[in-house]
Amino acid sequence: DRLLEGLARLPVRIVTPTDPRHRSGIVTFTLDDVAREAALIERLLDARILVSHRYTSGVGGVRVSCHFFNSLADLDRLLEAVEEWRGATR
Repeated sequence: DRLLEGLARLPVRIVTPTDPRHRSGIVTFTLDDVAREAALIERLLDARILVSHRYTSGVGGVRVSCHFFNSLADLDRLLEAVEEWRGATR
């Protein structure tokens, strides 16, 4: 919930179903621009925030795989990094 709520406040499109009945620990969002997504992912990886770039049948984007070992602080750090990157690339 925390990640989806944070992403909803950003200018990204959430690809993952948001209905709680259809969710998993994997959340994917897109910037609708593969090159920009690659640049964002590079920035996140430089900050040691591990995500991946996934596409299947033309659908995908930045994939965040939340797990038991991730904390709310981890999610906040990811959201802050995306927001900072966005501000720096305007």
